[in-house]
Amino acid sequence: EQAAVLYTPPPVKGTSTPDQIGLAEHLSRSGAKFYGAYWCGFCLKQRAMFGAGGSRRLPYVECAEGGYQADAALCEARRVTGYPSWEIGGKLYSGMKSLPELQRLSGFNPAVQFPAPEPPPPPPPPGGFKPPEVETVSTSYTVALAKHLRSSGAVFYGAHWCRFCGLQRSLFGREAARQLPYVECAADGFGSEATRCRAAPEVRAYPSWSIGGKFYSGYLPLQELAKLSGFMPPAAPPAATPAEGLGIDFGSAPPVQRAADEGCELPSRGVDGGAAAGPGGGAAPGCK
Repeated sequence: EQAAVLYTPPPVKGTSTPDQIGLAEHLSRSGAKFYGAYWCGFCLKQRAMFGAGGSRRLPYVECAEGGYQADAALCEARRVTGYPSWEIGGKLYSGMKSLPELQRLSGFNPAVQFPAPEPPPPPPPPGGFKPPEVETVSTSYTVALAKHLRSSGAVFYGAHWCRFCGLQRSLFGREAARQLPYVECAADGFGSEATRCRAAPEVRAYPSWSIGGKFYSGYLPLQELAKLSGFMPPAAPPAATPAEGLGIDFGSAPPVQRAADEGCELPSRGVDGGAAAGPGGGAAPGCK
């Protein structure tokens, strides 16, 4: 039986100051919670503010299924809809916070002077960020499969910044990708349907598929999508690509820890949740 793969957040580098360590320990002692996901780029930036030593003392809660020591039930119970999120003094705060903000919210020693925070990232373009363009070429098989998925009521949940969502779309090729029943879950994404994504509790990672009333998390090969949706191919499916087999691996065998060395950086405030975007849009880079 194949072992389940569990992912840990990327390690933080850099020496911590006594004040950074003190704030992290204060947050833990006071009962605060730092909700995040191993793949979240803004969560990594938030941890990096504390340095290596301070980050290890943070009251971190892993919300992503497939993450090491994940507690998705707690994140759902606390109504966490975006990462990073902080629970301090019984209140929930969404988005990345500067050290002075965390100092003020948690009542940490006001005599401590932390450096001024970095300026916030630029806002998204009008209408939101679009996923990167698909550069692969479609085949008659992938076009037919994409149309079948749409007509059968399947739904492909993703985010413009998600690397595996880009790989999933690339399997179909440019023409077929336009036919996919894609739902943008990032609040700053073009045509965002973040509210619809939050209304489906089964969608806890991207990509996720809803096929025949059942949910499947992670990157799925074409042959598996065809099988799950009952697609009858007009010809034999193409050979598997090297990308297949990546994505999210859920299993019941003893877990194996693996470090996630690629963060999906949100080009907004780092919050996956909010009002839907309007018309228009601009292109955004994929996950690095």
